[in-house]
Amino acid sequence: MKKHRYFPMLFGIFLLCAAIVALPLFSAGAQTAQEKMAEAQKKIQEYDKQLAELKENEKETAKAKQLLDQQAAVIHEKIELLKVDIANQEAAIIEKQAEHDQKVIKINKEQSLLDSRLTALYMSRNTGLLGPMLGATSYTDAMVIADSMQRIANADTQFLDELARQKAEIEEEQRVLDEQMAQLQATKDELEATQQKLAWNIQQKKKDLTDIAAMQEATQEERDKAWEAYQAAIKEAEAEFNKNNGMMGGEFVSGKFIWPLPGYNSSGNITSGYGYRSFPLGGSIYSDFHTGIDISGGGVYGAPIVAAADGYVTAAVYGSTGYGIRVYVDHGGGYVTRYAHCSALYVGEGDYVSAGQTIAAVGSTGFSTGAHLHFEIRVNGSHTNPLAYF
Repeated sequence: MKKHRYFPMLFGIFLLCAAIVALPLFSAGAQTAQEKMAEAQKKIQEYDKQLAELKENEKETAKAKQLLDQQAAVIHEKIELLKVDIANQEAAIIEKQAEHDQKVIKINKEQSLLDSRLTALYMSRNTGLLGPMLGATSYTDAMVIADSMQRIANADTQFLDELARQKAEIEEEQRVLDEQMAQLQATKDELEATQQKLAWNIQQKKKDLTDIAAMQEATQEERDKAWEAYQAAIKEAEAEFNKNNGMMGGEFVSGKFIWPLPGYNSSGNITSGYGYRSFPLGGSIYSDFHTGIDISGGGVYGAPIVAAADGYVTAAVYGSTGYGIRVYVDHGGGYVTRYAHCSALYVGEGDYVSAGQTIAAVGSTGFSTGAHLHFEIRVNGSHTNPLAYF
């Protein structure tokens, strides 16, 4: 590669470097624009990581709350069904109690009649069975009277047995109803306890989501501050750079520009144009003024970047922040081109390059979301729309 040295320019760079080296002697501890950019970028990346973790936490918490809500809905439905069962059971108990009361009245009445007859028999115990028998007019009549009295005694015995059976039956029915009611109530109490626990857990999840939202808001505010600091550092770096670039004077040596990324043209490969834009970064949407154009496409990583016009390389920076690895070419007449986010540089500061000469390779270094070439054309230190020159 043919190289030329532009000595007046190099002398100016030498003076600039000397001034930078001497600067700490007069302003110890002062941060350069690049250091400010690096610090802001580090903070932004840390906040992006925190926001991503909070987003994932929010997603998991919301999913857990949704599951609890579903469980609570099922429990609520079961409780409502149990309430219906309990109401039906209470109605059955009331009905059974009324039936029981009627049977008790009947039993008591029959028991009272039996008691009266037994009392009468007791009062006439001196004659016992002999009285009726003595009143018989014949043997046959006596046998009939004896048989009738035996039948009465048997009937009384059966009646007493039936009374005992009915009482036992009523008591068993009542016991079964009471036991069923107790089981229903116990199940309802258990479900209501589960419902209360779920309600508490749901409230906790709601609180967690509220806390996460508050942390997201606070983190986002800090990230926005870091972003503003980053933008301010970029402007400061631009101002510093513009003081020492585009100072070749004379005329624009090439007179025209050629496309800097062959194979990726302006009709379909510009992913971000010049001017105000909105773009996603770290889960947030940001707006800024894009001072150049971004060129990208399939397989663009490592693609050769060529000089857009003849000129001298005024800076070849291997940076990890901001524009990352980048190169600046001064074309005279106040025109300077910038090629940023490169993966490799093939020229160095002070080299003379010709239009179309490969000077770098496409990458994604610095503050970048994917492989692309950030290309700018500056005139007397001010950014312009590169498409206006093609």
